[in-house]
Amino acid sequence: MTGKQYFGATVLYLLSDGSLSPAPSPLGLEDRSITDHQITASSFYSSTLTPFAGRLNDADYWAARVGESNPWLQVDFETTVIIMGIQIQGAGRIEQWVTDIQVEFGTEESALTPIEESGVILNFPANFNSEGTKHLKFPHRLVARYLRIIVKDYIRHPAMRLEVMGYRCM
Repeated sequence: MTGKQYFGATVLYLLSDGSLSPAPSPLGLEDRSITDHQITASSFYSSTLTPFAGRLNDADYWAARVGESNPWLQVDFETTVIIMGIQIQGAGRIEQWVTDIQVEFGTEESALTPIEESGVILNFPANFNSEGTKHLKFPHRLVARYLRIIVKDYIRHPAMRLEVMGYRCM
């Protein structure tokens, strides 16, 4: 197992199940190793604000259609991955961002499960402005092929850019 190196020592993270793991890595939205066809959404606002524009640090961003209730952005990793959290940004140059989200995951698109704690679906605080990056760590690791980010609240318009942090399964 390899982790980050600091002064010759390998840093590993203690997971909630007691196992040790190296720091999670970006799974490929920002560097485009996740291709455009792997990113879908419930809707999109225009031909430039499409699901695949919703990549962390991209000049563009994903924005949902006006008036849609609970819009979502979804990633299909095309194989099982372990997801530890996400990095999320607002629209960047435009004052629009997501303030509250729910997360669903699963190995089958038709059977996604929300992240819950004690039987209660969790809401996660997202951004506080359009340009900053919010780092969200999930309460437990998710084993999934699909990850869906559902917008529950936003400022001005539901818009986001995203990276998923975790591990590729071998």
